[in-house]
Parts: sequence; structure tokens; C-alpha cells
Amino acid sequence: MKNLKKGFTLIELLVVIAIIGVLATIVLVSLTGSRTKANSAAFKGEVKSLYAGLITACSDSSIVIGNFPVNPKTFVPATAFATGSASQSCGLNGSSTFSFTVTSTNGSGCTSATVNQNGATFTPAGC
Repeated sequence: MKNLKKGFTLIELLVVIAIIGVLATIVLVSLTGSRTKANSAAFKGEVKSLYAGLITACSDSSIVIGNFPVNPKTFVPATAFATGSASQSCGLNGSSTFSFTVTSTNGSGCTSATVNQNGATFTPAGC
């Protein structure tokens, strides 16, 4: 009568665990670059919405920078992504010019952006 053993040996199990560990490491390393790209895309999207909001706010009244909206015409940057300062000449009697510098706080490849009445530019270029 033959004695048949069922199951895996310890060596076979260790080899499988090692292969899974190597694959998991490769996946995690590749996701790090994706996370930075996603943060950069989020920052760019936030800045582009800042530009649209600043154009609207500047044509109606002065731009107020703060943590909370004071009134519907007040424009406030999303503090989760950015902090900034502004200089402006807005309102019905102003020349409708503004300059707003946004500094990234979300760990993206972009460090800052300058938004003015002509659009947005990002630093470093091409981030």
C-alpha cells in the first residue's frame, strides 16, 4: 500500500510568499509616482477654479481673502490645497486687475502658481 501525502511543503509556501512580496513591492513603488501626479492634477484643478472665481469676483467687487466666505461675492481659496495672498484693483470703479500667488500644501510636484487676470502659471514649469 502506497502512502500518499497531500499538501504543500514549507519550501513551496515560502517561495510563493516571497513572490507575492516582490509583486507587492513593485506595485507600491509604481503607485508613488501616481500619487504625486494626482496631487499635481488636484492642485492645477484648484488653481483653475480659483482663476474662474477671481474673474467673477473682480468684475463685481473687491476680492476678500480669508478662511470663510463673508458674502456670495467673496472669493476664498480652498485651504485644504492652498494658501495665498493677493493684490488687486477690482470692483466697478477698478481696472479689473489682480495677482494671486498660491502655494501648494498637498505634496504635489507643483510648488506654487501665480494667477492674474490673464490666466495661471505654475512653478516649476510643466509640473
